[in-house]
Amino acid sequence: MSATHPVVDALAGALGAGDLLVDAEATARYLVDWRGLWRGRTHAVARPRSTDEVAAVVTACASHGVAVVPHGGNTSLCGGAIPAAAGDSVVLSLERMNRIRAVDRAGGTLVAEAGCTLAAVQAAAAAEGRLFPLSMGSEGSALIGGAISTNAGGTGVFRYGNTRDLVLGLEVVLPDGAVWNGLRALRKDNTGYDLKHLFIGAEGTLGVITAATLRLVPRPVEQALAWVALASPRQAVALLAAAQERFDTRLTAFELLNGAQVELVVSHLEAARRPLAGRHAWHLLVELSDPLAGSAMVEHLTDFLGEAAESGLVEDATIATSVRQAEGFWLIRHALSDVNRDHGVSVTLDVAVPVSAVPAFVAAADEVVGREFPLGEVLVVSHLGDGNVHYIVQFAHPVWARLEAPEDVRHAIFDRLHDVAIAHGGSFSAEHGVGAKLVTEMRRYKSPTELAMMRAVKSALDPTGLMNPGKVLPPPSSVG
Repeated sequence: MSATHPVVDALAGALGAGDLLVDAEATARYLVDWRGLWRGRTHAVARPRSTDEVAAVVTACASHGVAVVPHGGNTSLCGGAIPAAAGDSVVLSLERMNRIRAVDRAGGTLVAEAGCTLAAVQAAAAAEGRLFPLSMGSEGSALIGGAISTNAGGTGVFRYGNTRDLVLGLEVVLPDGAVWNGLRALRKDNTGYDLKHLFIGAEGTLGVITAATLRLVPRPVEQALAWVALASPRQAVALLAAAQERFDTRLTAFELLNGAQVELVVSHLEAARRPLAGRHAWHLLVELSDPLAGSAMVEHLTDFLGEAAESGLVEDATIATSVRQAEGFWLIRHALSDVNRDHGVSVTLDVAVPVSAVPAFVAAADEVVGREFPLGEVLVVSHLGDGNVHYIVQFAHPVWARLEAPEDVRHAIFDRLHDVAIAHGGSFSAEHGVGAKLVTEMRRYKSPTELAMMRAVKSALDPTGLMNPGKVLPPPSSVG
């Protein structure tokens, strides 16, 4: 976009030298998502260093009728941080707001600015002997503001909850430039509407999160991590039920992968090693943790898996005996997105169904893919403990290139398999959010009443519709 738009001059007056980018080379990395699926244009990229500067940017955009697109670590899988191709917008990057403002060890809280990486928040908590339990493969580059804006999930949800459950308070710049300071550290505040929840998961469509008060938990002292092979998702669900009865809250991760996904990672990633001999149809990554020393987690998990093997639930298992081996197990789990991207085109579903319905959902989805999309390979990665299934239809690059209408195939897969998830009592988005990717699904699956309620909130806070337009909510003409 041309740098002559009046909003650029207004922003230049509000920000310091180097904090406003306007030339094509400097702005390029903010205008395409990391998978190259969404591309946009913008008048400028603003990189404020304080809440006051964020407010100044939003105020300037509001006065010139220019949209604001908040931008975090650009790890979204739904295009939520990329502006529209029309380009009548300003990208607001939070990357320079990266201070840890406070840590309260006794109170179990931490105040972080939105531009802190998830890894930096984890490290700040660890330095005080505490744990911030949100964990995912992109934690080295994902920013905490983006994680909150999308209500990110990850591998710790089963034990600690979604991001929503880890946020006690927020600081937010509203669409008119006003600042709401809701950075409370209270576990109880029963004084009316809990406003922070409007912005958690709103993907920047209601305001810009600039800081958050986060909940910390005791840091585990003992952990045990096992790699388990089994025959089917049904056996995995049975093993999950038994593990919950045995370990309760000590069970912190229960990750399910199909054999095709594991083989793809170990065959294409040099650092990855197959945890078990031979090939297996399904795999589990099971983790226990406890804040008490001497809790014998390894021994308890060994006994449990031995009993499961005797009963026929488990085909094989191994328990990590070193930090290096445990890191190797997690490497397979966390590296798969990059491996899948390099190997081919992934049509990735992020659905949730009731835990007990996961086997039936996978079986029904397999039937649809085998019948209607036989050129795709099915990869499954599931946070089984919370019913989240990443069902991936993977096409090798040459296969995708030969398809007559590849984008039609992509949308057809979404339509058919989202129908399957809904039929099993599920949702078409579990942890990735809606972004630009799933706006049409909102129209298909949300009731008119739900959409009307959401639109009423949007209209109340952002009556001009300038906050991250085109994300989450379908256009008004599409409703109903």
